[in-house]
Amino acid sequence: LEIVKNSKGGEKYGTLLWLMDKTNTAMGSRKLREWLLSPLTDVDKINLRLDAVEEFFNNNMARESLSSLLKSVKDVERLCGKISNGNLNPKDCVSLSVSLDVLPSVKMILATLKSPMLQAVEQKINSFDEITSIIKSAIVENDTPVQIKNGGFVKNGFDEELDKYRSIMTNATNLIEKLENEEKEKTGIKTLKIRYNKVFGYYIEISNSFKNLVPYNYVRKQTLVNGERYVTE
Repeated sequence: LEIVKNSKGGEKYGTLLWLMDKTNTAMGSRKLREWLLSPLTDVDKINLRLDAVEEFFNNNMARESLSSLLKSVKDVERLCGKISNGNLNPKDCVSLSVSLDVLPSVKMILATLKSPMLQAVEQKINSFDEITSIIKSAIVENDTPVQIKNGGFVKNGFDEELDKYRSIMTNATNLIEKLENEEKEKTGIKTLKIRYNKVFGYYIEISNSFKNLVPYNYVRKQTLVNGERYVTE
């Protein structure tokens, strides 16, 4: 009997699983495969499952509503595995949030049903509002990068320090110009300039004619023909 693999190439096509698998999630597909390969032998358990199937068959509204909700659920089992291994990426976090977000609605639908098996499932569903709230406030939903090293996945406003560094990266030229003007005003050195090279990074350059105005917290790094270069402590 070709239950999960056909006799030609060992593929799913044409098998009992292929015929029956109308599931909306990867987890549901694996569960159906498991049930077909390990069928129940206990009559009471078989009847409990049949009662659940019958209730869904007769309750079109509950069946369609639940089916629609499950279409947005990702492979949470595998996401949990990635969490355990410590390799969950930003896109996975969004997938997890989207999946957990449907649980309250799923629980609400199951609460209206009478099947003991479905009632037992409803009782096991917990709320993960705190987790979904953190993910939603922290990670961008659109064009979320797969790799952490690509950056750009944390929302503005989530972390004050990160926002500060982003602002520096985005407005570096304006910030340097502002800092240069502030230093000119504080020191009275009109020719003061803030420059950059690969050796010192950012430094302050002052011409020899204003050396007497150099403040104590400026540390000389290099002497030039017409001036000197400093960094601050």
